[in-house]
Amino acid sequence: MEWIADRFVKTPNGWQDAATGDAVRFYISPPDKAADLAWDDQCARLANLRHPLLNPLVDYGLAATHRFEAYAAGGALALPATVATHALEHAVAFVAAAGVELQEGRCGLVIRATGHGHGHRRERGHRRQHRRNTDHRGNTGGGERHSGGHGRSPDGSHGGQHTADAAAGRRDSDSETRAYTMTLARAMGAEREELGLGTWRAVGRTLQLRRALAVVEDALDAMTPAGPVVVDVSGAPGAGLRTMRVLVARSARLRGFTPVSPAAVARNPMMLRDLVDRHVCVLDDFDDPSRSPGGVAQLIAFLAAASPRRHVVIRFSRLERGPSASVILEPMSVRALIGMVFAGGACGPSEDDLFTAAACSEGLPGVFLASLNGAYPAVSSSFVVHETRARYVVEEIPPLPLPTIGGRVLGGALR
Repeated sequence: MEWIADRFVKTPNGWQDAATGDAVRFYISPPDKAADLAWDDQCARLANLRHPLLNPLVDYGLAATHRFEAYAAGGALALPATVATHALEHAVAFVAAAGVELQEGRCGLVIRATGHGHGHRRERGHRRQHRRNTDHRGNTGGGERHSGGHGRSPDGSHGGQHTADAAAGRRDSDSETRAYTMTLARAMGAEREELGLGTWRAVGRTLQLRRALAVVEDALDAMTPAGPVVVDVSGAPGAGLRTMRVLVARSARLRGFTPVSPAAVARNPMMLRDLVDRHVCVLDDFDDPSRSPGGVAQLIAFLAAASPRRHVVIRFSRLERGPSASVILEPMSVRALIGMVFAGGACGPSEDDLFTAAACSEGLPGVFLASLNGAYPAVSSSFVVHETRARYVVEEIPPLPLPTIGGRVLGGALR
């Protein structure tokens, strides 16, 4: 099978992330020694960004002949036209604020498509209704507006009256714009309710460093023991378990492992023959409805029988697996929660919204984002990591024989 970066495999249905089984799309570019460092910095920034209208950059790397960027292939997001437009503007502002410059070839991969539905027709209807209302009140009647195109009043005379009439026309135009904005905002709110969106709004966030990831990376860096080693990672909904899986997959690849999901292997059994001569990091999701315990056991047994190479099996679960836990993903501070959210743009949350949501979240980013209507699924809480211990045996050192001289023991010769 054809692979890219020992992680992404080409299947009959297209390119697939072996670590998750999800579809991905690639942006391939030629290497440029003068710009490779800048490119790596841009990718590092973009990989940390999450937004409803952004396809996450799940991995990237530099090879001898090309640079690759792997983006999640997210489906179209169903939004009304008015909501989609504001969400897109918010996403663009969010990316720009992070210092990321989207090139023309990458925009189609980064920006997620939206399905407008009946939003355009509703917006045009709101405009027509607003114009009819303002015309009926006489505020913006077209027959009473002064042309001023050639510096003349309606009776053809010149003078200071035109200046006053033009100023009045500008005030009327500003009033019309403000009134239309208020009408459209009310319409957007009604449209959200009608489509079941409630008070949904786009929320951009930047991933924060977590100490639990460093612990998992230490397990990946270890050289012993040989063979499969199990690392248990567990937590309750709300602390970022799903995001941690994505980060662990990239960390494993950078350390020479091929990250695979048992579900992806089950769908593509031909992957097994390519895993024989590789160090493998198995990402086992206990909460996956399609998970087969027998299939996971067969995969681990196959890897152990194929070679004595070191393999790491990371088991993710949202239930604590017992008192053997040694590392917990700690709750985030209020400052860290607020700091990861992009508060700019017209649709961004206010300072009071951020503080209230952070104070009520108990340090769980999933709960925090859900309360901000970010449409992010809550995922995990207490985060536990446990690595199986190697067995240590201390052997007794036998006593050294006494030295001899000419066949005689040295101690006897001295007597």
